[in-house]
Amino acid sequence: MIGLSKSLGLYHEDEAIMKIPKLKNKKNFIYAVITTLCIISLIGILYQVIGNKEPYQDGIWLNTEWKITINDQVSQDVNLNKFSFPATQKGDRVLLENMLPEQKIIDPVLRIMTYYSTVEVKLDGEQIYEYGVDDYAADRLVGCGYHYVTLPEGYEGRKLEISLGVTENHAFTSIEDILIEEDGKIITDFIFENRMILCISVFLIVFGCVLI
Repeated sequence: MIGLSKSLGLYHEDEAIMKIPKLKNKKNFIYAVITTLCIISLIGILYQVIGNKEPYQDGIWLNTEWKITINDQVSQDVNLNKFSFPATQKGDRVLLENMLPEQKIIDPVLRIMTYYSTVEVKLDGEQIYEYGVDDYAADRLVGCGYHYVTLPEGYEGRKLEISLGVTENHAFTSIEDILIEEDGKIITDFIFENRMILCISVFLIVFGCVLI
């Protein structure tokens, strides 16, 4: 009888231990569902409040009247939205030239998107920005991303030159839109423009943390 009681006691104890993980999994599932509903509601509220707003309303898009030189090939009066070319290769040089508009923006920042390229920006021949030149010379990877170049006072009407040195094969086949906007607005507009991606990313992070 004692042996039987001990056996029964051990059985009930093991059964209780086995129930603990199940309870934890159930709680985690409930937390995950609640978190999902909260985030969906937050996204809905976000779209209701600012869904009709357009980003970069106060910015200046520099998409037309470009002179683009790719190695020795020159293209005049280029519209960036309609311009494409064969994939650039390592060692290619791409030079973009344009006149900046007379419209004045307070604390102006020039936004440029590049892919696997060194970047040099000049105003009237004077260099105001450089990226990746030393890294490429040291055989380090030059990546992709946005460059935010602070423009000096009196930038209006001056000649802009953007020189790209391609560091990888098949780097890019077109030039992304180039923008001038106020320093205090350009980052917030970028966040707003990518709000859906950011919301989904936050949701996945929170959802993953709840399930751990």
